[in-house]
Amino acid sequence: MSDTPLEVDAQNSEDDILAVMLGALTRLQQQFMAGGTLDTLALPLLTEVLQLVEAEFGFVAEALRDEAGAPYLQTRALTSLAWDEATRAQYAGPESQGLEFRNLQSPFGRVLTTKQPLILNNIPAPPPGATAPAGFPALRSLLAMPIMRGEVLVGVLVLANRVDGFEPELIGYLQPLLGLYGTLLYQRGLQQESEQNQVRLAALNTQLSTLVAELPAGLLLENARRRIVFVNPEFCRLFQIAAPPEVLIGGDCANAAESSKLLFAQPEVFVQRVQEILTARTKVSCERVVMADGRILERDYVPIISGTEYQGHYWYYRDVTEVQQALATLRTQDAQMRRLAMVADRTSNGVVITDLDGKVQWMNEGFTRLTGYSLTESLGRKPGEFLQGPQTDPAEVQRIRQALEKREALTATLLNYHKNGQSYYVTMQLEPLQDESGQPIGFMAIQNDVTQQHTNQARLERLNACFLGLGADPD
Repeated sequence: MSDTPLEVDAQNSEDDILAVMLGALTRLQQQFMAGGTLDTLALPLLTEVLQLVEAEFGFVAEALRDEAGAPYLQTRALTSLAWDEATRAQYAGPESQGLEFRNLQSPFGRVLTTKQPLILNNIPAPPPGATAPAGFPALRSLLAMPIMRGEVLVGVLVLANRVDGFEPELIGYLQPLLGLYGTLLYQRGLQQESEQNQVRLAALNTQLSTLVAELPAGLLLENARRRIVFVNPEFCRLFQIAAPPEVLIGGDCANAAESSKLLFAQPEVFVQRVQEILTARTKVSCERVVMADGRILERDYVPIISGTEYQGHYWYYRDVTEVQQALATLRTQDAQMRRLAMVADRTSNGVVITDLDGKVQWMNEGFTRLTGYSLTESLGRKPGEFLQGPQTDPAEVQRIRQALEKREALTATLLNYHKNGQSYYVTMQLEPLQDESGQPIGFMAIQNDVTQQHTNQARLERLNACFLGLGADPD
């Protein structure tokens, strides 16, 4: 610390003043580079300035904003400003958050709002009965200077009770020192923001890990360079990957389709289709793939776009082998209508059989539980008339209508409405029915409630967007 007072008069040459200030600047920068923090350097800086200008006391405060956005000051160092030894120790301790100044009409508040220095000399004594607490020095003169970083006010330096008052020249002499301190204070703010982002990122990682670990489907999340950002245990199980998911993070998926193609019944078709999807970068839903061991999977592909920038994508695989095997068995049964009805009546899924015009002829109890409508209420009506509502996707409705007209099989995901008005999502598999001679006689639709799955997927997409927005990258 320097004990050389800064006297602004003819007895001091400009070179002497600059030498003192240069020494203070050098010490502050060296201590910061040596690992000192601004909280530990603030008091030595304040003490040095007080010695330079021969002021009695003062404080250094950081400019902050509360939750409502209102500016205020919080001290980072203060000297001789406590009322007694107990409060002095309290505000000087490392656990202290400092004093707060929120009155924008005070001299400190004026500097905070105007970003202009303020000098008050010959401050009158307080009126009788308004004396300061014991140990609190009387305020005779004041210099309050904004600590700037470019155009941004990051703090305020307050000095009080200089013997002969404060001259405007002091502002210029102290400016280099405050400029350096403002830069360091700004850098600390950036560091704190980075640390807060790291905490938020860790919390998001925990939420994401918990969510995808519990999903009843395989999930693989890749970034724009096709590096693995996340993979869950179910994905590893579906594709017979022995390594634990965490080991795969950061792996390159550029050749994944080629290296895993033998797991699929049509290896080259699988590789070609993956390349088509990745090139198009268009969402794909409920696409069916057959594995070499006979399992049947459905997959979704969802590109992640931020504005116009492609950030990556994720694959979502579900094992639908049992459902598809059940459908295949039903298609080969004799006396199809009767036997389909017997099977459908025993399944928990909703099953409805219609004529060629799409009007209900029969439904099982599962359909009644799913929709709230009984066979008596539904007979002779088209399901869309009483199940679809304002949020039902018109494009999906049009796809179903076209499949009915062409008498083709179809898989669709649809938002329906229960009799009580509650909305829910279903995956519907539509199959044309034929009699023993091969003539079309109607349709069978199997509906599976996927509301929870749809909710989980929507939550996952929101978490992925936050995750990538924070710059998370396994590289």
